[in-house]
Amino acid sequence: MNYIIGCGGVGSAIVPSFCLLKPPQEVTLIDGDKIEPKNLNRQMFDARQVGLNKAQALAARYNCRFIPEWFARGKIRHQRNDWLICLVDNHRTRLETLEVCDESGCQAIFAANETHSSEAYYYRRQWKGTNRDPRVYYPEISSDQSGDPRAASIGCTGEASSDN
Repeated sequence: MNYIIGCGGVGSAIVPSFCLLKPPQEVTLIDGDKIEPKNLNRQMFDARQVGLNKAQALAARYNCRFIPEWFARGKIRHQRNDWLICLVDNHRTRLETLEVCDESGCQAIFAANETHSSEAYYYRRQWKGTNRDPRVYYPEISSDQSGDPRAASIGCTGEASSDN
């Protein structure tokens, strides 16, 4: 199975091509976010979709599966031949994606836009702890909890507690 984690700027642009490369029934889109008017200038949605879940809106257009929730380790039982395409802008989800790869042996591709740059890299479990491990060359992945989209639903943790 192929899981696209994050259906925003990068995700919404990649899904159309990805669904041409893989049978749609082998693609699952994961995102807990809703489409907002501010997304329309840089994401592949239109004004009629405002208020809809991003994963669900893209899945309806490209006939693939979706999970309208934030990605979290342990929610899905991943297999060794799964691919995780992590297209998010927060380190918490990136870390959990790496941990899923470590646990299940699946592989991941990461791509995202940052505030002043962009990034793209590939990961395999065999690389854990080596110079190829993103946690080694981007050590902030293991400690930075800011931007975790689940923070509001978890309670007063992360950014919510610092704001208080």
